[in-house]
Amino acid sequence: MKTYQSVVQGETLKTDGLVHVEAQPLPAIQPGQYFRTFAPASTQVLPVALFPFSRTAETLTLCDTFSTAVKPGDSLLLQGPCGRGFEEALKGRHLVLFAAVSALENHLHYLMQAALQSGADVAWVCETRSLPLPPQVELLKPAELHDAIAWADACATALPLHEIPTLFAGMRLSSAEASKFEVLIETPLACGNARCGVCSVQTKKGWQLACKDGPVFRLGELQYE
Repeated sequence: MKTYQSVVQGETLKTDGLVHVEAQPLPAIQPGQYFRTFAPASTQVLPVALFPFSRTAETLTLCDTFSTAVKPGDSLLLQGPCGRGFEEALKGRHLVLFAAVSALENHLHYLMQAALQSGADVAWVCETRSLPLPPQVELLKPAELHDAIAWADACATALPLHEIPTLFAGMRLSSAEASKFEVLIETPLACGNARCGVCSVQTKKGWQLACKDGPVFRLGELQYE
C-alpha cells in the first residue's frame, strides 16, 4: 500500500473534524474508503483513519476525529486508499442517506456529492441536521424512513458498531428493505492491515475485519440481530 505526503491547507477544527490537504499527490478515493494518516511533527502514536468529505482540483477535505491539532503548512503522511467503500449506493438512481448519528454525518457527505454528480436523486434522513445540504437533496425526518426506503433502490448510513443491533433490529426491516442498505461501520481502524483484530465485525459468514473487508458492509451480511 502506497504512502503519500501532503500538506495541510486549513486548520483542523475540533468543532467540525475536518482537515484540508493538497489534493494533487493523492489518488482517487471511493466514498467509504479511508486514508491512514500520520502527522510526523506531532506526538501522535498511531495513525488515524480519515475519510473523504469533499474534493476539488486543489483540495481534499478529510473528516473524523484527528488526535492532534495541525496547522497550515504541516506535513501529513497518508497511506491508502484503504478498505472497501460504498459500492451499491454509487449505482443507485434513488439514494437514501440515513444520518442516524449526527456525529457521523460527515462520513456520508462525499457519497452524497458523488451520487449527485452521477445524476442520482438523493434524500437525506436525519433528526437534527448540522451540515448544509444542496437544494436538490430532499430532507426527511426518521418517521419518513420506511417510505423513503420504498422509494429508494439503494440506502446508506454510518453507525458505530455497537449501535447497529439496537437501531436496525428495532426498526424491524424486512429482508427486502435490509438488502438495500450499506453501512459504514465506525470502529477503531488501528493497523489497517488486518493484523491486530481490534476492528473485528461479526457477519453471517464469520468474523471479518473492518479495516480490510470494510469499513462498508452490506447490512444483509452482518450478524446484528
